[in-house]
Amino acid sequence: MPSSMSVSKACVLFLIFVALAGPASSSAFGEVPNQADMIAAWKAMRSEPVDSAEFSQATMRLLHFIEQLSDSQRVEAATVLMDRHASDGVNAAAVELFGSNSLPLESFRRILFDTRRSFAQRVLIRTYFNLLRAEYRTSPLSESTQGQMLQLLTERLAALKGQKVSYGEQRLLTHLCGAMVSGYAQQIETVQQVDYFLDAMGQYASSAPPEDVFGASARGWIELVRNSAEATSSIESAIASLGHWDQLVRWKASRHLALNLHQTEVMFHIRNALADPRDEVRAAAIGIFATFQDVDPTKIVTKLVHTITQERGVMVQAAAAEAIGIRADQAKRAIEPLLSAIDGKNRRRNPGRKRTNSILIALSPLVEHASESQKQRMLKIATDKLSIAPNGALKLLRSLGAYALKSVPDIKTYRSKTGRFMRGYIDRHVLPAIELQSAPS
Repeated sequence: MPSSMSVSKACVLFLIFVALAGPASSSAFGEVPNQADMIAAWKAMRSEPVDSAEFSQATMRLLHFIEQLSDSQRVEAATVLMDRHASDGVNAAAVELFGSNSLPLESFRRILFDTRRSFAQRVLIRTYFNLLRAEYRTSPLSESTQGQMLQLLTERLAALKGQKVSYGEQRLLTHLCGAMVSGYAQQIETVQQVDYFLDAMGQYASSAPPEDVFGASARGWIELVRNSAEATSSIESAIASLGHWDQLVRWKASRHLALNLHQTEVMFHIRNALADPRDEVRAAAIGIFATFQDVDPTKIVTKLVHTITQERGVMVQAAAAEAIGIRADQAKRAIEPLLSAIDGKNRRRNPGRKRTNSILIALSPLVEHASESQKQRMLKIATDKLSIAPNGALKLLRSLGAYALKSVPDIKTYRSKTGRFMRGYIDRHVLPAIELQSAPS
């Protein structure tokens, strides 16, 4: 599958061209449209080929819509374009349509301090703060705007000190503060406000219970900021870096630990990490745990299945699903509990979209070990879940190969309704895996 950043780059590069060409005339589009019109234009941009007339027309419509908005309408308009199931890059591309520093921070203050915010508002504020991350070397946010966001988040942390914070709020704070630390980690000595921010994180962490996800993350980040040791310089630094704000650093730390599993202390630390309150740490640890050679494979597979079907953290579920592939030859026993978790008769226990996606991904490398009846169940589930968990469903259908031939009409129906990147994946990988294997030699 293409990366989320490729979505953002494709949209933004074209938008730069349109912006340079000049704004569309008001007479071409009539009255300022409602939210449904904006959503339709954005959907067309996500669906149509970038070099098509349809994409160009949708882009000009949406830019025109945005141009007509007052300052008080801009955050609401950006909110309606957010998609909680889309990649970060897609949502970032939508935000960047509004231009540099064009979303009033006072509106973000209201969203940040309101725990009853909608999912779309949650996605918007997370997306906007993501633009602070170090990987955005040409961030659309000015230095002044970034400083105001730093102060705003510091105020929010100070207001939450000593309060009982819900799990969802802990996860949101982890995203926002992780982005902030990423952007400012190299400026501790030069930006005074960073010290205030780190102090506010430390005070929150000092009063948070041990199971508080954000409190644990804050403690880990402060240690890493103050002690900038390379993730691969020692076992201790690698363990600490499993909770790093940068995914690449976490990967380097995981790889270093995986290469040193022969050391008893590494196995001890990984076992402890599996119980860490931080999702990022557990996700990294579960991947390393799957490579253990001195542990009974049955115990490892059982742990992975339990994580996929019961774990609360989405990224931990996903890590366990990917790790099943490492043990695929020994994981036949995982097929039945995974199938039962997703096609059970008790609908109140049916997994949500993201867990469903992880279960389908976990089943994909197990197809060759499945019985005939299990393959039939896999085929039915994958076909039924195409619109709910398309990534996992398509991966499982691809693994089923010729066995999934009768699902091709359903795949093509789904293809006609989805965006260009998913269509490309279906055309290049899924349909050939099914139809070419089905063709007579």
